[in-house]
Amino acid sequence: MSRALVAYHEAGHATAYVILSRPFRYVTIKPTQNSRGHLMPVKLAKGQAELWDQVITTFMTSYAGSIAESIYTKRVPSGHEIDSDIIAKLAAALIGDDKTEQALFLNWIRYRTKELLYVKWPMVEKIALALLERQTLSYAEVIALVAKERRNGM
Repeated sequence: MSRALVAYHEAGHATAYVILSRPFRYVTIKPTQNSRGHLMPVKLAKGQAELWDQVITTFMTSYAGSIAESIYTKRVPSGHEIDSDIIAKLAAALIGDDKTEQALFLNWIRYRTKELLYVKWPMVEKIALALLERQTLSYAEVIALVAKERRNGM
């Protein structure tokens, strides 16, 4: 996988986190033993009123990397076992064993995430280019990078 592909993948995750107002510690394209890049989330407090938002946000931010990669390459990405594993486990825990219901729910989440990234694609590109230049960005650096776009409704 090329550095640019990893950068767009991770930028997709970061963009979804920013748009969904979910903080993270950092996003990086520095490879580790287990990944080519990653985003380190911040644990959120578990209030009952926020639980559904947290569940939906977790699904969307998990899908965002591979969807951003797909938009960037114009093809279906492969090799995202960690993201796919998270999504499959969450869907089974939330919905149960009904595969049809799981598929319908995940299709709805995938649609919402894809629409969000198409609308916010300039933000994804800006974050990806910054990752290619600096390799790692903190949440504050990403917010500063996209602040103008966020104010202008990008």
